[in-house]
Amino acid sequence: DGVGWGSRKRPRGGPRPGARCGMWDDERPDGGGDEEQAALAQQIKEIQRQSATAKQMWVVYCSKHGEGKYDPDLHEADFLSAWLDHYNSGVPMPIVAPEREAPYGEVAKAMQRKSTAFKKAWARYCEQHGHRTLDPSRHEAGFIIGFFDHLAQVAMGESAIDSVVQTAAKRMRITPPPPAVLPASMAAPPAAAAPSAPSKEKFVEAVKAFQRSSKECKEMWCVYADTFLGGTYNPSLHDMSVLQEFCATYG
Repeated sequence: DGVGWGSRKRPRGGPRPGARCGMWDDERPDGGGDEEQAALAQQIKEIQRQSATAKQMWVVYCSKHGEGKYDPDLHEADFLSAWLDHYNSGVPMPIVAPEREAPYGEVAKAMQRKSTAFKKAWARYCEQHGHRTLDPSRHEAGFIIGFFDHLAQVAMGESAIDSVVQTAAKRMRITPPPPAVLPASMAAPPAAAAPSAPSKEKFVEAVKAFQRSSKECKEMWCVYADTFLGGTYNPSLHDMSVLQEFCATYG
């Protein structure tokens, strides 16, 4: 049949590892290894059909010891027999699979491929807090979670530096100039002059003043621009409504 003495393949019906010397599979009293494995697999399937708890025990056992293969037909007889012995012993078995850590690094990589703004925000965060290491796989999960939390806080108008922001925000609030005081002889009798609406330049100057107020406030504007404004940091290049929204959020 072409199988030599040095080959690790054995002819069908030959002695299986661990069998008594000189005994072939088709000579074993139980009818052979294939029949034993099939019988054990069928027995486990029946147990799973009768008990949801037993089914969960089997799933957890395979996740931990069986390479995630849940079909009994895919396991050797020894593996199946070991589970049955444990199950029939009455010793409690875990029914909750161990929690797998979410692939935060893979999520960060995928988001950088999909979003230029996310990639810039991640690079800035790593430069400030991650020793300029941009590869997510080289950071612990806690660091990546902290970055996501940072983005969420910026999106909601919050920050870990709230006290600094609140102080600086008071400096950037836009208030319309008071109406001019005219001499009594020139004043209009009943109607008062309406205050002029703030111009875009006032909001531009307010955002610049906000950045000058502290390093943290400048970083907040940069992260805001990376996340929502396509990485454009110059306030004068944005519409007044955008600047007004930023001022209202942090003011």
